[in-house]
Amino acid sequence: MEKEFRDKVLRFGLITLVICILLEIFVFNYKSFTLLGGKYNQRTIPVSEAQVTGASESNGVYTASNKEIAVKFPVNDYVKTIKFNMESADGGKEQTDVSIAYTESAHRDSDRYSNKKMNIVKSMPETKYATCSFTGETYTITMKIESEANQRYTITGLTINEKIPFKFSFIRVFMIFIIMVLGYVFAKYPGLDGRMNLKKKSQKAVVIFAVVVSALTLTFIAKMYTDDLFKTEEVVTNQINQELVDAFEKGQVSLLDPVPQALLDVDNPYDWTQRTTMGESYKWDHLLYNGKYYSYYGITTVLTLFMPYHKITGKYFSTALATYIYSMIALIFIALIYISVVKNWFKKIPFRMTIMGLFTTLIISGVTLNVVRPKFYELASASGLCFTAIGMFFIINSGIFQKKKIKKSFLFLSALFMGLAVLARVTAVFWCFACVIWILYGLIQNNKQNGKNAIEIIKYVLAAGVPYVVFGLIQMWYNYARFGSVFDFGIQYSLTINDFTQAKSTIELVMVAVVNTLLVIPTINSTFPFIHGNYDSMQLNGYYFVDTPCTMGLIARGLPILSVLYAPKLAKNFDKKEKIKLALTWLIPGIIFPLIMVSMTWENGYSIRYGCDYAWQFMMAGLAVMFYVCGNMKNEQLKKWIYRVFVLCTIWAVISTIAASIAVTPESTLTYYDNEKGMRIYCHLRNLIMFWN
Repeated sequence: MEKEFRDKVLRFGLITLVICILLEIFVFNYKSFTLLGGKYNQRTIPVSEAQVTGASESNGVYTASNKEIAVKFPVNDYVKTIKFNMESADGGKEQTDVSIAYTESAHRDSDRYSNKKMNIVKSMPETKYATCSFTGETYTITMKIESEANQRYTITGLTINEKIPFKFSFIRVFMIFIIMVLGYVFAKYPGLDGRMNLKKKSQKAVVIFAVVVSALTLTFIAKMYTDDLFKTEEVVTNQINQELVDAFEKGQVSLLDPVPQALLDVDNPYDWTQRTTMGESYKWDHLLYNGKYYSYYGITTVLTLFMPYHKITGKYFSTALATYIYSMIALIFIALIYISVVKNWFKKIPFRMTIMGLFTTLIISGVTLNVVRPKFYELASASGLCFTAIGMFFIINSGIFQKKKIKKSFLFLSALFMGLAVLARVTAVFWCFACVIWILYGLIQNNKQNGKNAIEIIKYVLAAGVPYVVFGLIQMWYNYARFGSVFDFGIQYSLTINDFTQAKSTIELVMVAVVNTLLVIPTINSTFPFIHGNYDSMQLNGYYFVDTPCTMGLIARGLPILSVLYAPKLAKNFDKKEKIKLALTWLIPGIIFPLIMVSMTWENGYSIRYGCDYAWQFMMAGLAVMFYVCGNMKNEQLKKWIYRVFVLCTIWAVISTIAASIAVTPESTLTYYDNEKGMRIYCHLRNLIMFWN
């Protein structure tokens, strides 16, 4: 870094540091100054003077009898701050939510309900405080503890008008400072000017930094939701990491556990309501066929990880760790694919725009969405994403698109991993179709290089095709061994929320799937994490399953995808031969296949993790259109505006996808593990940002 620029960075850094410190003192800690200039009586109202409902008391400990404990304190004073002296007893949940009702001069005879909800965290005493904006004198304050039956709390009283402690957060200052300085360096450093050239150390360092930051973000989220993330032994086994392992080791494709006779006696075992009335437990989300349990989920992870690990150690490998590993590998290979695509097709693009595209592609890929609730559902998505990314990396770098000597070893490796991808997640078959199209295109290139030499053609076909044939036969045999048909994957036999044997596709169901998966715009408010799901039923007169609470359209998060709408106009610039080539390499895999895959989700309902099957490919198609236009644009002023808009789109994609990833807390029942340590981190992160909370 040149001395002149270092001096600029130092000057900017010092100014930024001063601003950060001033913000921390006077803005982020504004609640500490709430009592200045006013005369308020500080006192504590003991719980003995309060009216407590919804709980029984013993030795100062209150045990909830239902889902709410209401503690009504007589106040009769002017109130500016409150402190609720309450803690969960016996190692209860890390966070307790408390809503507030009150009576005041302007509303004396009945309660007013506050918009404020206190999130009281055991390890954060400052969360017991709240500022008040009541009208006139306050007569009563009712603290309503959101609880579960038999949860225990220690309640001593309510303190009014106590000064809220000043707490200088070095972490917050450091975070803001680092973000601002890094943003300045990225925007101003001369070494990042011009096109991508990874021979420049500065550019290579930025690419590595972008991937490392993405990987650390993935790790942080995974660790926050799974405390024992790096523990190899499973805590809670499931049908992939145990039941299939046990079955395969016994030499059978059906699972070992017997089906209860009560389930077999039900008129329609695929009807959820009939199963709930039979009075006996059964295996949820398993397949039931010919009186036996089977698993619908792919077997790649069983054959390549879980069964070998069990054979060696006698233990079952952690689903959470496996999901994290597959997600991390996927992230790395998607980054490698992206860099390869830019180097081969979009060399004219400014380096800074390239990096923003890298961040956008990585976050949109969905790797962070799988590690929040790493059950076998997410394991299937993560492993499919992983093997697909590896397979596509090898075919993209095989030389068939670059008019170079084709690397048959890369074609073989691509076919190998794409075959594993299909065995892991059947939707990967679409990317196998894409690869086959590319292989046929490469065969033409191969013939041009070798003059239709029969030996070379045979080598090419064997290298590119044998793995597909082998894995295709394995999948067909597996299907036949279970269901008597090579083309029957068995999804219709699922013991789940819907009877798939009766499910029929309608245009309305497809529309709901497409709108919610791609288009629905999230809501934004001041509640952490600020960007929230916004499921749209479209007045559907029928049943559509919604798995995850955060419904955000992929295009609504990844706005550059909209660039594909410009593709028809762009196509006019190419002759017929080029149009066919672009259709085979970009249109079909980048646009057509993702749209088909989205449309097919009507049967399974909505889950944001489904985007792992197609999101990064869709994003790269949108970026490809945008990069081509920018690379050939003569209007420099318009280029600058596109760049500025792209900066905002990148920031939005990162923030909205992370918000979707952490939409539920680590203590939520929707997550895999009740993670107290992770909840503590989550709460600290939330309060660092929500300084007004």
